[in-house]
Amino acid sequence: MDPHVHHHHLRQLQAVLLRRGHPIPTPPATHSDPDRAYLATIRAAASIPRLVLAACACLRRAGLPPPGPWALPALLRSAARCEGAGAYVGGAHALAVRVGSLEDGFVGTALVGAYAVCGCVGDARKVFDGMAVRDVVSWGVMLDRSLFTMLRRASLVQAVESYRLRLEGPGFESRSPRIARARVRLATDTLPQTLHRAGALCTGYCQTRNYKEALLLFAKMKNSGVLPDQLILATVLSACGHIRHLRTGRAIHSYMLVSDILISAHLSSALINLYATCANMEMAEKLYNGMPRKDLVSSTAMVFGYARNRKVEIARSIFDGMPEKDVVSWSAMVSGYADSNQPNEALSLFNDMQECGIRPDEVTMLSVISACASLGSLDKAKWIHAFIKNNGLNKILNIYNTLIDMFAKCGGINLAFNIFNEMPQKNVITWTSMITAFAMHGDGKSALCLFEQMKNEGVEPNEVTFLNLLYACCHAGLVHEGRSLFSSMVQQYGIEPKHEHYGCMVDLLGRAKLMQEAVNLIESMHLGPNVPIWGSLLAACWMHGDLKLGAFAAKKILQLDPNHGGASVLLSKIYMKSDNLNDAQEVREVMKLHGVSKETGLSWMS
Repeated sequence: MDPHVHHHHLRQLQAVLLRRGHPIPTPPATHSDPDRAYLATIRAAASIPRLVLAACACLRRAGLPPPGPWALPALLRSAARCEGAGAYVGGAHALAVRVGSLEDGFVGTALVGAYAVCGCVGDARKVFDGMAVRDVVSWGVMLDRSLFTMLRRASLVQAVESYRLRLEGPGFESRSPRIARARVRLATDTLPQTLHRAGALCTGYCQTRNYKEALLLFAKMKNSGVLPDQLILATVLSACGHIRHLRTGRAIHSYMLVSDILISAHLSSALINLYATCANMEMAEKLYNGMPRKDLVSSTAMVFGYARNRKVEIARSIFDGMPEKDVVSWSAMVSGYADSNQPNEALSLFNDMQECGIRPDEVTMLSVISACASLGSLDKAKWIHAFIKNNGLNKILNIYNTLIDMFAKCGGINLAFNIFNEMPQKNVITWTSMITAFAMHGDGKSALCLFEQMKNEGVEPNEVTFLNLLYACCHAGLVHEGRSLFSSMVQQYGIEPKHEHYGCMVDLLGRAKLMQEAVNLIESMHLGPNVPIWGSLLAACWMHGDLKLGAFAAKKILQLDPNHGGASVLLSKIYMKSDNLNDAQEVREVMKLHGVSKETGLSWMS
């Protein structure tokens, strides 16, 4: 195409950008430093990533050489923020190879971060493994990405931003003019709040869950002779917390003390989070009390740790003493009340949160929905549903799924089904939640009907789906259907039955007075039958008067749990009914010896 046409397109793009408030400078007539023109263009259109790529393409068509090692990291940052980022990052990778910039350490590190932030962790690792020189920054980027690649789309290329923090932080020597220039180029970047949230409240903002891989990578880094910096140590401590690997976390803590590493506020928060998550609140409290200034992250970690360990009073005292609170700290406390079976306190705190003007997020609402489901209040359930719709939270799939469960537990099965039918997108949890709702309300046929619809939609059931289907069959007396489901779970879907599945089947067969079939199923188990399975058989025997088999089941329970009061009482009653008074007396004496007592009977008048 005629170069004059390219320049005409460039002028048109400049005019468009100018009208949108993004002035773009004209590239110099001579191209002694083309990266400067690219960087100016990228800065001008930085708020619209796709516009950055279009502007750079226009500069190329206008005759500018390809972007070099100065401009490529900034271009990668924009590419990673676009919809369908993988293809754009791949294109930038190909360009880096073509112009010979891939050997540049800064470009390689930025490419690792860009690939990982758009979910291509495998490609990020390939680039990382191919880097000739890997310093503390590149190791840190890969570790960060192993943990945080699938954080919400709102996050930017955090690897490059972590790079900026390390460049500006203590203990890092700028070994090349290019890295020094990078410091200037990245000076305006900010670390997203996402990292703070993930470190403060371990509730699911990190979605890749490659924690073990991160720890292996850290070990490999240490073996290569590269000393970790504070951000890397904080990242690895976070990984230890996520997988509850307290032993490794303690080893890293000891390494920091022996190596005389300055434990900053950021590292202190990471350590507190580790110990609190692993339920070592004594050490967490010791570190927390030693902090001269209790920051938001460490205080939230303490709230979360105590709340998670059911010490909500201590958690609340720390929470009330916090001078500032964000949505994460509020969510930690609301979740603590909900998980500690204090639903009224959870809802009351949620109201306080609204009065303080804090907008709840997905984590908050999941805890609030759980609290309402525990209360069983249909009026409150309707209010929460209205709140979710009015605040634009009804498009989140996890919230939809828990709303189905909430309405079912509050008696609103029709409302639950309405929500299910309104959902534009459904996953296996959605279908299972609705099947569970029908099972809970004793509507086994509707549960089975929905299961057929689920299969027709191409959604593959999981072990939880089958457990609730068997539960539905059990309470509706659908023996044939239950047998068929149990068989298809194993043969068609390759799901190994767990104790719970066998328990449902034994209960189903026992209720139908199919005692021998229930015994045959127990004997065929690949797992050793546990107390609940023998308990289901014992309950059925007592219901149908099969005293001999009932005595056998009760003895099996007492072999597994000698202090099981219910089995002892029923065995004694079985012997009494069989006129076996001596054995009944012997059972009562054993109960007395073990300190097992029959619970006092109560009536509704008591």
